[in-house]
Amino acid sequence: MLRALLPWLLAVGLASGGLIVGWGADRYVLTALVLHAEPFLLVLAVWAALAAVWAGNRRVARALAVGSVAAVASVRLPYDVAPSGGVPPDWIGPVSRCAAALAPPAEPVRLLQWTLEGHEPIEVVQAAVAAAAPGVVVLQGVSDPALVMAVLEEVGGESRFYPPDGGGIGLAIVVAGGFHPCGDAIEWTEAMDTPYGFTLSFVGVPSSTVFPLLVTRLPGPLDGGAWSERMTTASSRVLDALGALHGASTVVVADAPAPRTYRNLDERMAGVGVSTVAVPPTWPARLGGVPLITLHPFDRMWVGPSWTRAVSTRAEAGVGFRAPVLTILGGPEVEPGTPGE
Repeated sequence: MLRALLPWLLAVGLASGGLIVGWGADRYVLTALVLHAEPFLLVLAVWAALAAVWAGNRRVARALAVGSVAAVASVRLPYDVAPSGGVPPDWIGPVSRCAAALAPPAEPVRLLQWTLEGHEPIEVVQAAVAAAAPGVVVLQGVSDPALVMAVLEEVGGESRFYPPDGGGIGLAIVVAGGFHPCGDAIEWTEAMDTPYGFTLSFVGVPSSTVFPLLVTRLPGPLDGGAWSERMTTASSRVLDALGALHGASTVVVADAPAPRTYRNLDERMAGVGVSTVAVPPTWPARLGGVPLITLHPFDRMWVGPSWTRAVSTRAEAGVGFRAPVLTILGGPEVEPGTPGE
C-alpha cells in the first residue's frame, strides 16, 4: 500500500515545494536562487520522468509530471496588490505636480535597453542601435564616453552619462527628444554613487510626447552577502519615489537579475501604479561569440497606466552576455508598430 502511495507523495512534495518557493519568492535568498534555477530543475524533472518510463515505472513518471506542473503553477499563483507605505524623498513634491500635468502619450515610443559587459566594440553597439531605430536608449555597464557619443550621433537629441565612479556601474541615457526641466531641475537622483541607485528625468520622444523615465539597477542574489537587505533597500528607494510621483505615463527601466517569478518585487511595483512589461529573456545571450539559450529577462521594465500597449522583442546584436531589448510603447490612440519620429 505504502509503495503505491510513494509516487503520489512525491507529486504532493513537489507541489508543496512550489508553494513554499512561490511564497518566499524574492523575500529570501534561498527561494530566489530556486527561482533562478527553475529552468534547470525543469530539465532535471523531465529527464527523471523519462528515466522512470525507461525503467518501466510509469507511476513515478506520472507523479513527476503532475508534481512538476503543480510546482510551476504554484510559483505563479496570483498575488495581492498592496499599497506602498514608504517615505517619499524630499524633492518629490514639485516633480509629482509636473508628472500630473503631462498630457497622455501622443505618439509611440521605441525604447532600447541593454546591459553591457563594458568591452563591446563601439561600432557593434552603434550598429545595433541603428538597426533598432529607438527614440530612447538606456545602456547599463558603460565605461567609455566615446560609446555614449557614438550612440548620440545615431539617435540624436541629448544624452546623460553617469560614469562608474564611486561604486556606480556606468549608465548612459540617450533621448531623441531631449530632457525636459521641471522647475529649475532637469534630473533627480538617489544613491547614484552606489551600484543600486536611480535617476529620474522627464524625456521627450518626440518633444510632443513627454514622460517620466526612471532608470535603476537591482542586486542579484549572487552579488554578495545580505542580499535580502540590499534588495529591500534598493527596491524601496525606487518604490518610495514612484509611490509619491503618481505619473500615469511613468516608465521604469532596470538592470535587474529578477525573473518574472519575483512576486514580491512585481507586487510592490503594482502597488505604486506601474505594471510589468513582458520583456523577453535576455540572459545568457552569448558566451564569447557563441549564442546561448536565454533563460530569464534580466532587463526589466514597468510602465504606468497611460501606456496601454507594450511590445518587447530582442534586438539584433552579435555581442554581449545580455541581449538588448526593444520595447515599443503606445497609448490608447497610438499604434505601437510604427516608430515615433
